[in-house]
Amino acid sequence: MEYGIKINMLNDRLQSHLYMLKRGKYEGTNKDILQRKYNLGELTFEVLHFSENNSTYLNGTKEEREAIQQSLETLEQFYYNLYKDTVCNKISKIKKFSTSPDSSTSWKRREANRGSKNPNSKHSKVLIEWIAWFKEQGYKPRQIAEILEQHGIDINKNYISAIKVSRWIYIESKKPTWFAESEVM
Repeated sequence: MEYGIKINMLNDRLQSHLYMLKRGKYEGTNKDILQRKYNLGELTFEVLHFSENNSTYLNGTKEEREAIQQSLETLEQFYYNLYKDTVCNKISKIKKFSTSPDSSTSWKRREANRGSKNPNSKHSKVLIEWIAWFKEQGYKPRQIAEILEQHGIDINKNYISAIKVSRWIYIESKKPTWFAESEVM
C-alpha cells in the first residue's frame, strides 16, 4: 500500500522534507510516521496547489505580498481541514508568516522552536539543566558523559561542550536529584 501526503507547499518545503527524511531526522518526532513510510518506500508527495511564482511575489508591493500571504493561509487552512485526519503536525490553525522575516517574525520562530520544542532536539530540557549544573560545578564534558552513562543516559561529550556556549544558552542549571558527590570517579 502506498502512503500519500497531500501537501500545499513550494519546492523549498518539499526539499526540506526530503532532506530530513533521507537522513532519518524525523525518527522519534511527531513526523515519525512519515519517516517509517519513507523508509519502507511507501511515501509519496502530491502538490495540491501551485501559488504565485516567486518573482511575482518578490516584485509585488507590500500590500500585494500580504494579500498573497492571506490567500495562501486561507487555502492551506482549507487543505488542513480537508485532510486533518492524516496530519502529523500538532497545529490546527494555519498562520502564514512573511517570507522576508523582520525581527519580530524571526523572534517568534526562534521562540516557537526553543529548547526541547525544536524538532531537531534529541534531549529533554531537564537533562540539559542537569548538564548545565555539572558544567557550573567545574566538571569536564568527558566526566559529565561518564556520570550520565552510569545512569543510562547516552550523550556525546562534544554536545555537552556546546551547552551554555552555543546551544541552550538561556537554560537555567538544576542539580540532579539522583546525584551524590560520591559518584564522581
